[in-house]
Amino acid sequence: TLVAGGSGISSLAELEERHFELLAQSLGTIAREHDVVLLDCAAGLSPQSLLTILAAEHLILVTNPEIAALTDAYALVKCVARQPRAPEVHLVVNRVPEPGQGRPTFDRLAEVTRRFVGRSLHYLGEVAENPAVSHRRLGQPPLVVSHPECGEAAAIRAIMNGLELAVGPLVAGLPAL
Repeated sequence: TLVAGGSGISSLAELEERHFELLAQSLGTIAREHDVVLLDCAAGLSPQSLLTILAAEHLILVTNPEIAALTDAYALVKCVARQPRAPEVHLVVNRVPEPGQGRPTFDRLAEVTRRFVGRSLHYLGEVAENPAVSHRRLGQPPLVVSHPECGEAAAIRAIMNGLELAVGPLVAGLPAL
């Protein structure tokens, strides 16, 4: 089941309280009907994203090695960790310029988070920078479908496998990716 979000719809960024309640109820209904629900939230600390994150058991935070992105990721983890019921945080380092740079990027963020927030982060993996990914157009199949043999697709499969080890099967009845 896919619940597609909207991009560039300003009303989604300015939900009134009654719409927040409706969103929360709807997410609850979806969660009761499914074993696993994956939601792609907008970057940043909007009230809508924070509400969605706090409803989750696991947060998969995707960042990149750039300092601005790491600062934003740390701010989100810090904000989420202050809540009474904070999800487990798993990190994916995207757009890694050289293979193997994801782990040191994670290690730096994990150390700062452990030291100043008192929370642990869990490393899921890295995905290399690839101009072919950035140049994908709407309507084109995802890279894992169009080029399943490429390194980025393999990295995404490894991340999915790591996530399944942490949370359990993501898709029942389908062969492993």
